[in-house]
Amino acid sequence: MSSTDIETADQCGWYRRVLELPVEVVPRTRRIVVHRIDGLVDAVVMPSPLGERVATWLAMDRQLGPVIEHRDTARMTFVTGPPDGYEHTIFATLLRLNVSLGGTHIVLPSPSDGGSGVWRWLFLPCNGFRPVMRIVLDAVVAVSAR
Repeated sequence: MSSTDIETADQCGWYRRVLELPVEVVPRTRRIVVHRIDGLVDAVVMPSPLGERVATWLAMDRQLGPVIEHRDTARMTFVTGPPDGYEHTIFATLLRLNVSLGGTHIVLPSPSDGGSGVWRWLFLPCNGFRPVMRIVLDAVVAVSAR
């Protein structure tokens, strides 16, 4: 077992224990991922400039949960709780803002990134808090209206 494999296993353990995320390692890439699980974990993905404003808004309201930045695509992933149907009522707004929901999995920063910082934590909480998706979407709508 390589040192990267050991670091990855340690990182997975931390994500499970502290962030309460059901993570696994994709064998081929050694990336740590969370598979989107109905009723537990989901995500809102948006362009970084909008994401920075949303993160600030959520932090002021003490509702900021895990946020991952993907530098290659200049996008941010807000890890949330599950959707509740509200997202369908604002679909046109989300489409206009280039905001997407969910997907099959969420890639988390991991030792296999080799320090490249392609995926990096913009905000890494110290517990398992994840805001409900509606709160993140409300913040998207609020900051985009300004």
